[in-house]
Amino acid sequence: MGQLTDAPGCRRADPGAMSESAQSSQASPHTEAFDLPLEIAENYERVFVPAFFAQWAPMLCEAAGLSPGARVLDVACGTGIVARTASPLVAPSGQVIGLDANEAMLTVARRVAPELEFQRGEAAALPFPDRSFDAVLCQMALMFFADRRAAVTEMSRVLRPGGVLALLVPGPLDDQPGFTPFVTVASRHAGPDAVGLLSSYFVCGDEAALAGLLVDAGLADVRVEQRHGIYQAPSAGWYGPRWRARH
Repeated sequence: MGQLTDAPGCRRADPGAMSESAQSSQASPHTEAFDLPLEIAENYERVFVPAFFAQWAPMLCEAAGLSPGARVLDVACGTGIVARTASPLVAPSGQVIGLDANEAMLTVARRVAPELEFQRGEAAALPFPDRSFDAVLCQMALMFFADRRAAVTEMSRVLRPGGVLALLVPGPLDDQPGFTPFVTVASRHAGPDAVGLLSSYFVCGDEAALAGLLVDAGLADVRVEQRHGIYQAPSAGWYGPRWRARH
């Protein structure tokens, strides 16, 4: 299950006072910056995008209400599935820019969609002027940012007045019927560190904390919706030889 900050209810407002902290702005000790090998990025595009991420991209773009002529930023774009989905919606006069911290992801993104623009950068320090975009999208990445509050504040900064921020994050771990048993098994065999690592993917699932984080960033008309999806995982045999060879 994912939680979607529905874009029609999450718009750029005049900057206001921001609280010093928000529950979901605190980084998990397991979410630090990392560089990926190219092979991992290629497998991400080949396997995980069709298995999981491709189904969410149209929902995110629909929530953002994208229209021809819009200028769109895809933050933490990975191999570019959201950017590729958004591009025809803003054509012919609009623009989509994908941004990611991992060069390997960007290499694959540029290979798959050479007609689109992809840049390397950090969500907490977006390399764009204030009020640059009509919409900012971020799919399944907020929980990985070292400083979520700074990242959302930056996304708000680059939005034009009336612009839309649409985020998609996993719902609470307890609402994941396919994943909760996996975490339980991991706790028995791999200990608390493994549980912490696996659970960190779901740290943004608290709706009230997520909405508060957005309000603190100067956004108005915030709305959180739940959407359901299915993860069609590759067979266990797909993981084994590739991952064992790397260790």
